[in-house]
Amino acid sequence: MSKIRSLLGASVPRSVSNLSAELRRKAFLSNADIRFDDYAIQVVPVGTFVYTITNVNHARYRVVGDSVDLSVSVLGTTSGVAGTAIRLSLPETAWGATAAVGALLSEGQGGQCRILDGTETKGLWRISYNQNFVEIQRHDAANWGLGTGRAILLNLSYMKAM
Repeated sequence: MSKIRSLLGASVPRSVSNLSAELRRKAFLSNADIRFDDYAIQVVPVGTFVYTITNVNHARYRVVGDSVDLSVSVLGTTSGVAGTAIRLSLPETAWGATAAVGALLSEGQGGQCRILDGTETKGLWRISYNQNFVEIQRHDAANWGLGTGRAILLNLSYMKAM
């Protein structure tokens, strides 16, 4: 940030939205560089637990530098043998660690999301190192229920592979 501020001058506002507007004004970033694009989201199979997407409300992303901002809202049906995780494809592969770092930080990147699994509840998302999918679990690590109306709402940022 300080490098960007030095390019723009000392009078640059401190908020991210103001900084983004100032960068566009000074032609460092164009609107095309920060707009969201659609992507064809897919389910990544996990054993015999099946999640079938029945409606994609939106699956959008943008890349700014090494950061990927992702917004996903899908509705689906679960079947097969109940499992704890649903995996959805990512538009960009996540950052990968070396073997030494990966051993220390094997969980990768993660956070919270909203899910509908019978009732609305908190979910947890995780992207393991160097993977092209995000894994979504219930906050209590219980199995997902089987049936229709299973929704996932994700708004997250992750570091892409370099």
